[in-house]
Amino acid sequence: MKGIVKPDLAFGFSKSDIINDVYDQIRLDGSLKIENLEYKSKELPLIGIPSALFHLSPKKIDIPVLELRFGRSDLAASGNVINPLNMMTSNKIVTGSITGTSSLIDLTEWMNPVANTSNQKPVKYLGSELKILNQISLLVQAKISKLIYPEYDLSLIHISEPTRPY
Repeated sequence: MKGIVKPDLAFGFSKSDIINDVYDQIRLDGSLKIENLEYKSKELPLIGIPSALFHLSPKKIDIPVLELRFGRSDLAASGNVINPLNMMTSNKIVTGSITGTSSLIDLTEWMNPVANTSNQKPVKYLGSELKILNQISLLVQAKISKLIYPEYDLSLIHISEPTRPY
């Protein structure tokens, strides 16, 4: 792994502050900047974050810049997350919106070419392990110029759909 991560954060709060909606007593201020971050692995294509910027406060995370690379695929996005600290509770919802564009998403790079054998554990859906997905409601808007999936080659895809907690 290589790259630059520049945190400039100050925080201090308790879970009870979040549960009781006492955001004026919560300290979470600052920014996080990521530049040219790369992760290389034998099992996965190159994963990179050429540029990302996050501005944090107790009530909102603004994401003015988020550039991702995963193998040949790319994604440029921006958005926000409202009440991000609600993720620390078990019964409050986090909302927000993400707008993104991609010139190419090649899902074939992410598919495991090794056939499943009887001694391998079945692959679990990520959401079944991440209970936090039960607390997220996002409006996702995306434009994908080209999407490659085995046996499919799709072009000019537009997505505008709210996600709901599971």
